[in-house]
Amino acid sequence: IATLVLFEVSYPMSVLVTAIVTFVLIPVAYRHHHPIGRMFGWRPLMLHNGNVLMMQLAMLSAPPPVTLAHLPYAVLFGCCYTVFAWYWFWRTRVFYYFFLDYHRAYAVVAYLGLLATLAMLYGFGYLIAVIARHESSRWWTYPCIMLITLCIMRFREPTAPHHPLRGALGLVRQPDRFKPGAFPP
Repeated sequence: IATLVLFEVSYPMSVLVTAIVTFVLIPVAYRHHHPIGRMFGWRPLMLHNGNVLMMQLAMLSAPPPVTLAHLPYAVLFGCCYTVFAWYWFWRTRVFYYFFLDYHRAYAVVAYLGLLATLAMLYGFGYLIAVIARHESSRWWTYPCIMLITLCIMRFREPTAPHHPLRGALGLVRQPDRFKPGAFPP
């Protein structure tokens, strides 16, 4: 049962981590002109994309009997991570993620939003596990789930802000962020 609970906690956390990196951290860093090239090296891509890809493959290859009774474990893990972030700030005076900074006015909303999102993703994982266990649904479930997974992953630096979808898909040439109007060769 411990392995099942670990999977049930890891699955929504992997989706949450990838979604936050893709849709929050990278766009905010880009908007504030922070260097983001380091987020697209092999190790960061594996940490932020590889985890969700492996979890989806594990979910679809052998769907576990996920139960909603184990949702509190995922929420407890999220709370423990928050306490760890506070401890880390106390030791280093650094929050790795700006939305975990309890000094900000929106901190309570951010914490509650993260917990609600984590619970929603747990429910999403439960739904996927239930559907994936039925042989008749696998022909459409697997491609759809893998497509959704690939859509929340980011492999390239963002491009100009006015092309969010095309830029996320890598369909627009990437301008040099430090030279207006300059494009790489």
